[in-house]
Amino acid sequence: MEAMWTYFLPAINKAKQWIAQDRLGKIRHIKIDFGYPMPYSPTCREYNAELAGGSLFDMGIYPLALVWFFLKKT
Repeated sequence: MEAMWTYFLPAINKAKQWIAQDRLGKIRHIKIDFGYPMPYSPTCREYNAELAGGSLFDMGIYPLALVWFFLKKT
């Protein structure tokens, strides 16, 4: 849960509240971009497929988690 601090930001919670109240209308599309610099190293798991790495594990979880947060029913 430490990494999901964005769930507790006031703006995120207000948006979640407005969505629940149908103040923003039906969600039809969500686009989230997130990234940060990661120097290339062929031995790092972020760049080495044999180490089961990739950007999804390090930074992809944040946009996926926010989509889930806004679209879940409860």
